[in-house]
Amino acid sequence: KVTGVQTCALPICTLDLVSAAGSVLVLVVSLEIVSAHARFSADAPKGSAHRATVAATAWSWLLVLCALAAIVLTLFRETFLETLGLGGVAEDIAAPAVVLWIALVLQYMVQNHLRWESRVTHFAAVSLLQGIATLGLGTWLVVGLGQGARGALTATATGVTAAVVLGMYFLRKDLQTRPDPSLWRPMIQFCLPVAAGNLVLVAAQNADRFVIARMAGLEDLAQYGIALRFGMIASLVAGSAQMAVGPMVYDNQSSAHLTGALRQVTSAYALCGAALMSSFSFFAPELVGLIASSRYAGSASLVGMTKIGRAHV
Repeated sequence: KVTGVQTCALPICTLDLVSAAGSVLVLVVSLEIVSAHARFSADAPKGSAHRATVAATAWSWLLVLCALAAIVLTLFRETFLETLGLGGVAEDIAAPAVVLWIALVLQYMVQNHLRWESRVTHFAAVSLLQGIATLGLGTWLVVGLGQGARGALTATATGVTAAVVLGMYFLRKDLQTRPDPSLWRPMIQFCLPVAAGNLVLVAAQNADRFVIARMAGLEDLAQYGIALRFGMIASLVAGSAQMAVGPMVYDNQSSAHLTGALRQVTSAYALCGAALMSSFSFFAPELVGLIASSRYAGSASLVGMTKIGRAHV
């Protein structure tokens, strides 16, 4: 049972730990079928029947893995959350946490499928729906009904699930194509080494939350979590640039202008990233004061560190 000063830090800590676990579970559950989908799709022209078959094959595998993961996580949800250090609220947040974790795996596939097909408008619509649904429902549940961490997780899970449903609607033609079982073996051989490497990397990147929660306590994790919110902004910028560059390279690999275009994109990203990190670090005390009480003022000193780390992910 969580009491006293830790109660104030609990919502932030809960979100951080559940989010960190979700980042790892996305790779564990999906086994990086997303990477295999991207690799094998690059061998076929856009709009071709073979490209749609590759997508349908990847999706069929992912859906089977998600179904198995949903069963396991549902059966052992409270045990898993207690292992994360959230035993005091495990029963209360178990359901939205499991829904969020499975939805994140599907969202990972949806977003990457859309971007590899260069469907920018659909990608933006999916992201916009997720943001609006999460923010709107979160405001009602957390501010209006006072549901705290459970309300925030419910809103996040709902937003991600809504984005997945819309994305799968946009991709319905590919999803209706018949999978090709002969592609499973080469796709598995390609993605398993990638999954292993990425899993180690992502686990290392998210281990800090679990170490702080276990060794220092929820109050220190809350301090760190507030600063990390600003780091996530840098991560979003970096991730957006990387997600845009990948399909551009594949689509224009034979172009003589590709090298110059990449140089311009890299320079612009470096300039914007430096400005972003500098401005957020400089105004960190004021920004932290806008989203947290004075008791968390010490988080401002961590903003620069978390932003630099996230910008290089």
